[in-house]
Amino acid sequence: YANPLLQAGLPALARHLSSAGAQGVIVPDLPLGEAQQWNAMFDHAGIALILFATPTTPPARLRIVDRLSRAFIYYVSLTGVTGERAALPPGLAARLQAVRRVVKTPVCVGFGVSTPRQAALVAKRAEGVIVGSALVRRLAAWGEGAAKRREIGRWVRSMAAAVHRPSGC
Repeated sequence: YANPLLQAGLPALARHLSSAGAQGVIVPDLPLGEAQQWNAMFDHAGIALILFATPTTPPARLRIVDRLSRAFIYYVSLTGVTGERAALPPGLAARLQAVRRVVKTPVCVGFGVSTPRQAALVAKRAEGVIVGSALVRRLAAWGEGAAKRREIGRWVRSMAAAVHRPSGC
């Protein structure tokens, strides 16, 4: 979030993140009007500022997000809160198609992608798939130990395989 990052000081934070190997930052509450200033700090350190688009983002704002985005645009697949879902939101394919007509920056889709099948479907229409909530839930539920790490590894590999072979689902 923006306030803790501002407290750290953007130039110093950018240098610290770069030296730690960070390649990008996501600041969920960053006002779009401030993205250009943040880009100046992070670009200098070789770090991409990742901006958001949503199902309610109008085309004019999408063009601004596209211009200010660096590595990719994080497309929030649904309105509401993040978390796993039993199904992808209705109309996602059409909304992604509409976004692709406006932006040139790669689009990665997150919010609600929970299974290999869902990841494969999203991968057909986007350059990337984000499965943060699904991974975090599994990490919390699986606990510690070598067997748990192998189980996490199997799940991650199943998601990666689905994304790299989306036509198979």
